[in-house]
Amino acid sequence: MSRDVAPPSPELTPATGRLLPCQPLFLLAGLWAALVPLVWLLPAGWVPERGIWHARELLLGMAGAAAGGYLLTSLPAWTQGQLAPSRVTAGAVVLWCLARGAAGLELMAVLPAGGSITGLANALYFLFVAMALAVPLARAGTLARAGVAGRGWIAAGLMLAAAAGAGLSGFGHVPAAALLLPFTLLLAHVGGRAVPAFTGVWLARISAAAPPQLLAPVPLLPVIAAASLLEWSGWLAASGCLWLAAAGLVLVRLPSWKTFRTLGYPALLWLHIAYGWLPAAFLLQALAIWRPELIDPVSARHALTMGAMGGMMMAVMLRPAMRRHDRQLIMTPLMTAALMLVQISALLRVLAAGIALDGAVKAAALAWVLGWACFTCAFWPAVTGPVPRPAFSARLE
Repeated sequence: MSRDVAPPSPELTPATGRLLPCQPLFLLAGLWAALVPLVWLLPAGWVPERGIWHARELLLGMAGAAAGGYLLTSLPAWTQGQLAPSRVTAGAVVLWCLARGAAGLELMAVLPAGGSITGLANALYFLFVAMALAVPLARAGTLARAGVAGRGWIAAGLMLAAAAGAGLSGFGHVPAAALLLPFTLLLAHVGGRAVPAFTGVWLARISAAAPPQLLAPVPLLPVIAAASLLEWSGWLAASGCLWLAAAGLVLVRLPSWKTFRTLGYPALLWLHIAYGWLPAAFLLQALAIWRPELIDPVSARHALTMGAMGGMMMAVMLRPAMRRHDRQLIMTPLMTAALMLVQISALLRVLAAGIALDGAVKAAALAWVLGWACFTCAFWPAVTGPVPRPAFSARLE
C-alpha cells in the first residue's frame, strides 16, 4: 500500500452501508476546486466573464458542496438523532450536479452567462440543504433550547441566505461580497467554535492548561454582516472600521487558543493556520478600503477565499480520511502536501498585489490546482471505505 494512503484503522466502526453526506460532497468539492481555475486556459473570447464565472463556481460550487457535506454530516450532533437518510445525501448530490451542469452549459454558450436557470439551480441546492437541516431540528424540538442545537439553526439560516443570493445572481449581477457573506459567517461561526473545542480536548490530554475561549456568534457575526453590507452599499469608511473591529474581535481570543501547543499535532495545527487567515483577511479588507494603493480589494478578498476558506475547508474535509490512532488523527504526506500547496497559493495570490502580478497569479493558480488534486487523491479512501463516527473528531463512538 502506498505510504500516501492512510491504511484502514483497526478502530474504525463497522461499515453500515450508508454513505455519509460528506463522502460524495467532499469529493465533488475537491474535484470542482481543481477544475474551475482551468477556465483561464480557455480563449478569452469564449468566456467573456471568466472572472465572474470562476468566483461564482468556487463559492456556490466548491464551497457549497463543502458546506453541505459538513452540515448534513454534523446534523446528528445537533438533533441527538440518526444520520441523514440516504435520500437526503442523494438529493443534495443530484441538485449540486444539476447546478454545475447548468454552469458548464454557460461555458459552452448553450445557456446565457449568469442566467436565471443557473441561478435557480444553485438556489434549489442551498434551499434543499437548509430544509434538510431545519426539518430534523424542528422535529427534535430544538426551537425551545439553545446551545448546541442553536448552531444548527444558524447554519440552516445561512444556507437559506446562500439560496437567496444564488437565486438573485441569476437575475442580475450580485456583488461577490454578497455571495461571499453567508460562507464568511459560516466559517467564522463554525470555525470559531470547532477549532478551540478540538484544541481544548488536545490540551486536556497533554497538560492542565485552561481551555480555549470560544468565539461567540454575537457580536462577531453581526459586525461581519454589517461590514460586508456597508461595503456593498458604498459606505466604505464605515465598512473599513467594522472590518477592523471584526479582526479585533477574533484576535482578542486567539491567544487563549495556544496555537504553539499544537505544533506536535499537525491535524489540529492546520486548522489554526487556516483560521489565522480570517483576522488577516479582515485587516486586509480594511486596508484595501483605506489604502487601495497598497493592496487592491480583489487581492484582499483572496486572503479570505483562498487562505481562510480554502485552508479551513481542506483541513476539515480531510479529517474523515485520516487514520485514528491513540485518539489522534494521523495525516499522510499527501495530505500535508495538499494543505501546504493551498496555503502557498493563498500567500502568492495576496502578495501578487505588490510583486509581478501576472507571474504570481499564475503560480498561485497552479499551486491551488495541484493542492486540490492532491486532496482528491488523499480523500479517495474515505469515499471507498468506511468512515469512523464522529467523522470530524479523533474520538470514536
